[in-house]
Amino acid sequence: MSQALVERFRELRLEWARSEFAQELRTDFQRSRKFDSPLTAEVVSVLRRQPPESLKVLAEVLPLDVFTEAPDTLERRSRLADRARRAVERFRSEYDREVGAHFDEGVRFLARRHDKRVQRDFRAAVRTGNGMVMEIADRWKSGVDGGAPGEWGLIFKRDWGRLTVSLNLSRQMTVSYSISLSNPSFSTIGRWHDDFLIALGICGSASIVESPEKFPEKLSQLSDFAWWHLNEYEKIISKIQNEEGPFLTKGH
Repeated sequence: MSQALVERFRELRLEWARSEFAQELRTDFQRSRKFDSPLTAEVVSVLRRQPPESLKVLAEVLPLDVFTEAPDTLERRSRLADRARRAVERFRSEYDREVGAHFDEGVRFLARRHDKRVQRDFRAAVRTGNGMVMEIADRWKSGVDGGAPGEWGLIFKRDWGRLTVSLNLSRQMTVSYSISLSNPSFSTIGRWHDDFLIALGICGSASIVESPEKFPEKLSQLSDFAWWHLNEYEKIISKIQNEEGPFLTKGH
């Protein structure tokens, strides 16, 4: 696996993310709004309220990972052109005000994990999920790895490395997925634990699970979306393999 592949993947992933962000603008964030956990929905709601001219700018620069307040993120934000930086800072400022206005609600939602009923619902959903993930792995022809309760990994080995789709049920009863790519030495390609809204530079993609009875439907919908996203990344790798240049040596 050459460093050229890694850099080329990051370049094409950025192009892909900007294209998908543009699609979200055309459809009023139809796919993004399917991830309806309170924390995810709050970010998407604030984003949708941004002026159209700002949204066009944000579609180009948010995939650069400039939204959070981490030191490296702030450094990247500082290098943006003035118009782009102002658009990001306005979005960030309005989001911070929204979080402040609903701070107590956010704390209560995070504290759900300590509620006895929610704990029972979580255990019941995990039992359902264990069987469903085995069925998904059989359909996808993937390996399966388990972690803590509510954490499942589906593993795909390729000649250039491997892909892992992680499915996660949080103790607050939200469900999410992420995709990780690595070379044979387990060095990361792209971003570890990537998902759709993270790729767009917005936030994590999570959906609320209203009850254990709703979990099969939510997990099925989420796994279908994760399968689509996985295949999008495989298309990027395939494109790189077919390009002229020293991007990939199979098995290395």
